[in-house]
Amino acid sequence: QKWSDVVNTLTDVNKKIPRSDIILRLAEAEKKLNHTENYNKLLDQAETLLKQETSTGGFGHRRDYIRLLLNRNTPESIKEALNKSESEIKLRKDLDTVLIVSETEIKNNDWVSAKNNLEQASISGVKDSTLFYLQGRVFENANNIPEAKNYYNKALTINPIFNPDSVEYIKIFLAKANK
Repeated sequence: QKWSDVVNTLTDVNKKIPRSDIILRLAEAEKKLNHTENYNKLLDQAETLLKQETSTGGFGHRRDYIRLLLNRNTPESIKEALNKSESEIKLRKDLDTVLIVSETEIKNNDWVSAKNNLEQASISGVKDSTLFYLQGRVFENANNIPEAKNYYNKALTINPIFNPDSVEYIKIFLAKANK
């Protein structure tokens, strides 16, 4: 019921003000309802808008477009996301950009680059759930289960609902690791 309400509300908002961020949230809600066809149609709509917005130099939309490509999760979209994220990090080295670049590198199985970027981001002392989640993924990939658990727990401590898919991943990992 909750996700259906979200879909209804966002559909109404999107009719009045079609924006890529609203369409992406609507797509995520459709994904939660297992409406794959609607999810893919919405990703296509968002992609069209984001391409228009990025071609006119829209601030922040490049990262949204990279996230959309990561959500598509095809070899082609991951490759394009990697190319776009490498360009984006040259323009901006803020935490959000470092995180999206690191996530792209992880999806591309470039664990060393992701680890290096995440270490650089953590030097500042920032405490961010996504940062800790991605660091946990790096340690999990290196089969360092104690460190992975440490970072996953930090992510959940800071914000237990930061990203539903990531939180679900962490909970499954911790349940297996604690057996």
